[in-house]
Amino acid sequence: GDTLWRLGKKEKAIEYWTSAMRVVRERGEDEFPSADSRRVRDNTQQKIDDAAAGKAPKVASLAMPVSKIEPESDNNGKPQQVN
Repeated sequence: GDTLWRLGKKEKAIEYWTSAMRVVRERGEDEFPSADSRRVRDNTQQKIDDAAAGKAPKVASLAMPVSKIEPESDNNGKPQQVN
């Protein structure tokens, strides 16, 4: 849904979020063992509510562009060579 929202396909995004919430209601609490899955579950309804109220929902962050990522370094502070 988040990607659809970013692409301007707002009705389709709400449809996907609503479908996800339907699945959540059908599952038990044990189906969400990780903190990340619970966070997604908990935030989805808020996205639907915000969109319905005409507000922009808080969608998931995008990854940082590769050019902004620092290469990993060895213990001496030098970039590691990738084979």
